[in-house]
Amino acid sequence: MREWLLHGADAFTRASGVASDTLARMDWNVNWRPAPPPALTPCIGICTLGDDGLCMGCLRTGDEIGAWSRMSDAERLRIMDEVLPQRGMGPNVG
Repeated sequence: MREWLLHGADAFTRASGVASDTLARMDWNVNWRPAPPPALTPCIGICTLGDDGLCMGCLRTGDEIGAWSRMSDAERLRIMDEVLPQRGMGPNVG
């Protein structure tokens, strides 16, 4: 008979101990990477173009929305800081 062969609860206890020891020795920081910064976007999740061609949520045009992922952060900030606030003051707001 093989005395080294474990059965049932003994096998589970032995395997759990080996796994716990292995996990305790692992360097959990090896693959850690900081999260990327959030994308600069005025999107609020109301993604419907109105009759004026502007998104009802963020006030961007369809062309601006389509090009957004290819724009630099500087271009995005300019639109968010200068263009969109002016659109928000239009007669159709409210």
